Amino acid sequence: MPWLSRIIENKPWCKIINEKFNKFGGLTFLLRCDYDAKGMHDIPLFYREMLLYASYILLEPHSTCIIWNNKNITINGKSIYWDEWRSKGVIFIHHLQNDTGQWLDHDSFEAVYNIRCNFLTYRSLISAVTSHVNKSRAHGLDIPNNRPSNINFESNIFQTILGYKINLKNAKSRDFYQLFVSNNVEPPTSMIKWQEMGVSNDIYLNSIPLAREATKEPRLISVHYKIINNIWPTGEKLFKWKIRPDDKCHKCGEKDTIEHTLCECADTRNFLIEIFSLIDRHEVFTYDITMVNLIFGVEDKAVNTILLTLKYYIVTRRCQEQNLISSTFMKHLYMKVLSEKKFMSNTSFSEKWDNFPWIIDQAINYANELNL
Repeated sequence: MPWLSRIIENKPWCKIINEKFNKFGGLTFLLRCDYDAKGMHDIPLFYREMLLYASYILLEPHSTCIIWNNKNITINGKSIYWDEWRSKGVIFIHHLQNDTGQWLDHDSFEAVYNIRCNFLTYRSLISAVTSHVNKSRAHGLDIPNNRPSNINFESNIFQTILGYKINLKNAKSRDFYQLFVSNNVEPPTSMIKWQEMGVSNDIYLNSIPLAREATKEPRLISVHYKIINNIWPTGEKLFKWKIRPDDKCHKCGEKDTIEHTLCECADTRNFLIEIFSLIDRHEVFTYDITMVNLIFGVEDKAVNTILLTLKYYIVTRRCQEQNLISSTFMKHLYMKVLSEKKFMSNTSFSEKWDNFPWIIDQAINYANELNL
């Protein structure tokens, strides 16, 4: 978002990107329109994303009344911007109407604005605007009666979602951050799903920080993130994405959701019982491994590392339709412990793993077997 401020300063290095924005009337004009950033393929992706985020925090009161770059006023499926018409004063919807609120006919329009245009071009614009007006009225908005005036489209001052105005030329990262965190956004659909299953928002929101405290390994955190946000490619997802012919588990034939993959499938349950029975015989394991603890993690860093490694092993093996083998998983866990022993300080490693001496001993023995 701070790039908005840099571009508005219009320094020499901004010339190329400003040429792109000029196709839409310039950046300060575009930001006042009801635009669809995703459809602006003439603008590089980075700047389209910048415009998308700007639309979340800037709330220009008259944007729906502007004809140009309006996502709801389209011809052949695309919003429009005609620079000549704008330069002649055609900007708002009411500029296409007479004093009684009727649409100007083609000849009257040309006479009023001194614009020469094809009759079909004019009628296509009127048709697009009429459609927008009718849909707005269906939602209780009477757009043509909203007749703004004296708007300075070159101004750097913009209205925000919080009601106050901001000078984009002088805005800093902290200003944009405040706007984003203050905006009431809808919760992720995955959070709603877990709420319906009885998982509190605190458990969901604390899950990623707990994972990051337990490990620095990107692949474990990445898989954990995909699991809690319900985007890991289970059978259910692959069927929905039309990659697989059905949504069934390859082991038991039940619907393959993330909960089924990690907890409910008989094959996974037997594997988990085998793993935790093995650990319980040698270590004091103080956590009940419920579905919530397994999916979202726990506060103990060592236990959470075991759970993260376990989840990674289960979902990747099942995704490849391979068997879950306890001895293979334990070797993965030993390698994880050995890696942390090598790269963590002795104090940090001891604080984390001292409650699991058997796992440490087994990891060292495994390293000796491999001559590591």
